[in-house]
Amino acid sequence: MSIRKTIAAGACAVLLAAGVLMAQPHGHMGHMMGKSGGAAMVDHIASVLNLTDAQKASAKQLHADLWAQAEPLMTKMRQQHEELKTLLDGANPDAAEIGQKVIAAHDTRKQLKALHEQFADKFSALLNADQKAKFQELRQRFEHGDGPGHPGEDL
Repeated sequence: MSIRKTIAAGACAVLLAAGVLMAQPHGHMGHMMGKSGGAAMVDHIASVLNLTDAQKASAKQLHADLWAQAEPLMTKMRQQHEELKTLLDGANPDAAEIGQKVIAAHDTRKQLKALHEQFADKFSALLNADQKAKFQELRQRFEHGDGPGHPGEDL
């Protein structure tokens, strides 16, 4: 393998590893992110933010809508990661093919991130000023790894 191909394959492997790590659930939050587990997450956030019954119902519907859109993308991402793993484990990995697969997986991840941002925006619209401030604080802590399954306070 030429030095260019070696460098390209190494770069692709690093990108793949980063994508796989980013796609992993955070701590024990992973069990709360699926279709039925999402209700547990909504219930937990509802408790922390002291949501009204109407806000809880709206939040659960927003989560159901999110899940309907995100589930196929999550399945696609798992398939993309499996394809990448197979290619990387092959006897003679093709850096160009791997690179294309990494780009496709990255695009899928961006789509999922956009869905989560849309959900957060819609959810925030349900909240009063105090709840919104607390929700933003919770999101920042979670994004910095200081939520359930991580050191520091739980959400």
